[in-house]
Amino acid sequence: MWLRNSYPTYGYSSAGLIVGIDRVLVFLKGQEFCRRS
Repeated sequence: MWLRNSYPTYGYSSAGLIVGIDRVLVFLKGQEFCRRS
C-alpha cells in the first residue's frame, strides 16, 4: 500500500490513518479538478 510507504513512522496509528485519508481526499479532489478543466 502506497500510503504505508509514504508514512512509515505512523504505521497504523489513528494519526497516520487521518493523515493518509486526508492525503487521499486531497488527491481525489485534484483528480476531479483536472477532469473538469
